[in-house]
Amino acid sequence: MFKLINTICKYFIFYKIYKTKSLGTRIRLACESLSVVYIKIGQILSTRYDLLSQDDCRELQKLLDRTKELPYETIEKIIKKEIGLKKFKSIDKKPIASASISQVHKGILKNGDVVAIKVKRPNINKEIKKEIR
Repeated sequence: MFKLINTICKYFIFYKIYKTKSLGTRIRLACESLSVVYIKIGQILSTRYDLLSQDDCRELQKLLDRTKELPYETIEKIIKKEIGLKKFKSIDKKPIASASISQVHKGILKNGDVVAIKVKRPNINKEIKKEIR
């Protein structure tokens, strides 16, 4: 609860102190600093041109595929555990996209096929349930 109140104060009450300009930027930063549930709310708001300006909606669209990336080491551990690394000739360390629930990496299978590897963030189900409560 403290984090929520602090975030509201920082981005919506005292925002001029922090020099964050547009409403869309402030909403995006607030959502990113809170949790996956708030990022989802920001993603929904990114489509609401009836509520926000086009510039604000464009800023919120960054929440669709450009959220904070997980380190590749974390991704590699998940892939190794879930499907194994031996199936891949290579996996790009830099994600194609990083969103609230998962991120996507380009991979090349042993047979040469190029694939997209979508990896859920660790403990995301627990985090969502906790935030909804």
